[in-house]
Order: sequence, then C-alpha cells, then structure tokens
Amino acid sequence: MCSLIPTPAKRAKGKVKFAMLIAASQLDYDLNAVPASAGVYFVYIREDASLLCSDAPAFWQSETPVRCDGHQLVYLGASGQSVRARVKCHLRGDSRVSSLRKTLGGLLLRELCLSPYRSSRTRFHFADGEERLTEWICRNTAYDFIENPDAFGLEKFLIQSLRPPFNITHRRHTPVAKDLMRANWILRGAPLRRSSGRSPQLSKLHCAS
Repeated sequence: MCSLIPTPAKRAKGKVKFAMLIAASQLDYDLNAVPASAGVYFVYIREDASLLCSDAPAFWQSETPVRCDGHQLVYLGASGQSVRARVKCHLRGDSRVSSLRKTLGGLLLRELCLSPYRSSRTRFHFADGEERLTEWICRNTAYDFIENPDAFGLEKFLIQSLRPPFNITHRRHTPVAKDLMRANWILRGAPLRRSSGRSPQLSKLHCAS
C-alpha cells in the first residue's frame, strides 16, 4: 500500500494523491511516461536494496518513511520546464549534473568500487564508475510525478512535509542534511581530473532545472 502524498492545492479539501510508481528500468528504455512539462518528481528506492536492508539503519534513513509498493521515498526534485529532462539527467547523466547521483555514489562507494574525481573546484564525478552507478539506479529505483506550473513552490512544501532523506535544500538545518553535506565536502577533496572531459552521455543532455 502506498503512502499518501499531499499537494498544497488539495490539502485544505483533505484530498491527496496516491503514488503510481514507474521503475527506473522502464524509464531508461522509454522516457515518454515522464511529463515534458513543469512539475515535481519523486525518487523511491527498493526496500530490499543494499542501502535499506542492512541490519543497522543508516544515518540517513527516516524514522517515518514514505513507502509505496515495496519502495521508500528518498528524494524529490522539481523542474520549471521539463520533468522529463531532469529525470533523464538522473538516469543517464553523471554526478556533475545530478545531486541524486552524487549522493547515491557517495553512499555506494565501496559496494560499486567507485572512485570520485573532481572536474572543477565544486563538482565531481565517478569517471568509468558512472556506468555502474547507472546500472544500480536502474535496478533499484522507481519514480512518480506531479505536473504543476508552480513546481518550485510545490517542491518546497513537499520537502518540508515529507522530509525525504536525500534532500538538502530546505532542510540544511537537519542532522541528516549536515552529514550529507559533510560527505559531499569530503568527495570534493578527490583528485582533480580535468583530462577526462565531458562524458559522451552528458554531452547529449540538456538538463533543465
């Protein structure tokens, strides 16, 4: 059974939206199911994935998680132009253009044998490991979407209401967000690797925010 996700416009009337999850593996083949308009997207991880099924709960796991069909909500984001373009960055881009990939890569460093490399002072990626990260994302994540012209207003409300653990924006004061920011700073200290250039996949993307 899916948790209920409220929307600001309907909250006063007591109406809510049921999550309708689409597996990342399906979207990787066909992104047409994702709206090419402004809105909010939700990212869920399978509850039997390695990140969630360890004996001891990870520091970032929520005490009151939002669940749906064997998945747990970990992140949500918004695009003022095209949700499809933003989701494409998470699925097929690299960590220089996706905070979700950056966070997942940092948490999966050992499991996926990832090595971070800085491409600039503040951006890093996992070089050849990006392909392994993409495979993990396709196996273990699912998505839901809400079309809404006030995408960023809705995003802020939902982050504050649902408290997805991977979201730092609008939650910087929380212990989990502070730990994730510390982890990102550590990864930014990785070796500088300018010669790698832009990945072939990244060069084809137009990542709308």
